[in-house]
Amino acid sequence: MKTKILFLFVLLFSLTLGIYKNLARAEEPLCGLDSVVCPGEAYSPTKPAKTPEIVKKVAKKVYTVEDTKQIIAVVAEQYKVSPKIMLEVANCESGFDLDIINHNDPYGGALGLYQIIPYFHPSVTRACAFDAWCSSIYFAEQLKAGNQRHWECYQILYE
Repeated sequence: MKTKILFLFVLLFSLTLGIYKNLARAEEPLCGLDSVVCPGEAYSPTKPAKTPEIVKKVAKKVYTVEDTKQIIAVVAEQYKVSPKIMLEVANCESGFDLDIINHNDPYGGALGLYQIIPYFHPSVTRACAFDAWCSSIYFAEQLKAGNQRHWECYQILYE
């Protein structure tokens, strides 16, 4: 237990030092919302059947932490996965910061809410990684498929 806590502290400290916002990120359309999906042959999630109040805020393209948590809860309900796991992993990976990039990642940078690493998830576009809906749907599908071990925070929190 002490080892896990120490490892989590070291991980969070190193992430805090190594994570920067991607200020130069190109303005790409958000995927996973109404008529906009992830482009090309890339990952294209199905929009949740339940449309929460948060969808009305989409036009501003900026989500608060509470907005992001609502999105995660809706997606978890839609995919019948644990909202607790989704919320805890998102918090551990990014602190609910959608624009975060870990430049210290040895595989070229972990992106967005769930710190998706393009090297391991090549079907996920940058736009999807930085979008609360798309990245949450992708993570929920991976969680449902039993692929949650791809996320280090899941391993730290649950193994």
